Amino acid sequence: MHHAPRPPHRHRAEASRSVPHLGTGQLGLGLIVAACCAFGPVPALGATVSWNAPLGFWNDATAWDGGVVPTADDQVRIASGAVSINTDTATVLQLDATQGTATSVTAGTLDVAGTLNMAGQLVVMDSGTAQLQR
Repeated sequence: MHHAPRPPHRHRAEASRSVPHLGTGQLGLGLIVAACCAFGPVPALGATVSWNAPLGFWNDATAWDGGVVPTADDQVRIASGAVSINTDTATVLQLDATQGTATSVTAGTLDVAGTLNMAGQLVVMDSGTAQLQR
């Protein structure tokens, strides 16, 4: 019985990689940098501004906690009451409105650049607009 000659035996080269030892602080920083690169930049957040009037207009600073009308970088919380948007544009990063609240856009635009959590009522009149950019 005659067998065909075998090809020479080849060894598969094993890839070897060495991973440098990272200290705890370096590893944490590396993970943060990797996450930022993978998911993009994290937007800077402004203040959390809360509505504190039973009824009023968006552009009335006295109706907001801290006496300042929210801006485009702010997170807005409406936990009670009713607010009417009657300005050109009311732009915020995030809007959270709890159940039992009312937000109405009677004129102009409500522009939410990030997250809208609306458990309350949102009414947009014919002369108003609501935009969710995310």
